[in-house]
Amino acid sequence: MNKQITLSVFSDELANVRTKKKEFLAQINRLVPWEEWIAEIRPCYYKGERGNKPYELELMLRIYMLQNLYDLSDMATVAEVIDSRAFSEFCGVDSDN
Repeated sequence: MNKQITLSVFSDELANVRTKKKEFLAQINRLVPWEEWIAEIRPCYYKGERGNKPYELELMLRIYMLQNLYDLSDMATVAEVIDSRAFSEFCGVDSDN
């Protein structure tokens, strides 16, 4: 139990650390008009009538933004979103899962 509390405190401390990557992504988050872009793209976005259920549009847009900003392949982008706290916070993904 004590180990779990220690890990939780450590995880909370890591979440509050400001890195250059976090600062850069915070600037991107402030500059990009997300709601306008989503409203523009939504009519063309796959609705999932057949086949697999689509991912949330904003999540896909944020992942696409990261992929292009950092010049990553599809697989590298997924790995970074899972492994990087800055990327997962930018995308609104809980990287613990």
